[in-house]
Amino acid sequence: VFHSHELMEISRAIDATACAFILACWATDLRSRSIPNFLTGAVLVVGFVLQFLQLSSFGLLLAALGAGCNVAVLLAPWALGGVGGGDVK
Repeated sequence: VFHSHELMEISRAIDATACAFILACWATDLRSRSIPNFLTGAVLVVGFVLQFLQLSSFGLLLAALGAGCNVAVLLAPWALGGVGGGDVK
């Protein structure tokens, strides 16, 4: 069981990871109009790990549900050419 200060550290790590990912995606998208799969995959793995550290198996469930909802909502528009693959990622 984590103490409140440990949860705050994990929350900061999640925030920092999200900010770093957004900046990296923004920079690569501006430069090449593409977001590399390795960047998306690495952040997905780190996100799952951080969610697990913060909320244990419930965190993994939430992470999986979030990723699944994103794909469910954006897969059809991507297939129809309405959004790019980076939007789905």
